[in-house]
Amino acid sequence: MIQRIQTIYLFLAALLSGLAVALPVPYALSGTTALELNDFLPTAILSGLVAAICLFAIFLFRNRLLQISISRIALLLGLAVVLTGGYFALQTDGQDLPQAGAAFPLLQIVFTVLGIRGIRADESLVRSMDRLR
Repeated sequence: MIQRIQTIYLFLAALLSGLAVALPVPYALSGTTALELNDFLPTAILSGLVAAICLFAIFLFRNRLLQISISRIALLLGLAVVLTGGYFALQTDGQDLPQAGAAFPLLQIVFTVLGIRGIRADESLVRSMDRLR
């Protein structure tokens, strides 16, 4: 089941979280200073955890209920990345303008939700087949 669409969604979520930490993509522009997600240790740690959890969830395809639970944890941590990134952006001096890096955590959340929906669809398909036997 590793070739399913939810695997692609979870991989894209992990990729975006990993890129947010690895690349110097500006998250917000505060005056003349470009803020990056990896400038702040809590957001970098949370983004790294989200990437690791999404990659771990991909390989739990045999236990779909556990895969959904792990993906929900990744979703909550993704929301924490957005909140901490916004908090640190607001704590800096100057007027904050969102940049391209602000889309990475938001897209990670979207891909994680789509992955959870795909896993649920697989689970309902398997349960319907079990009823037919």
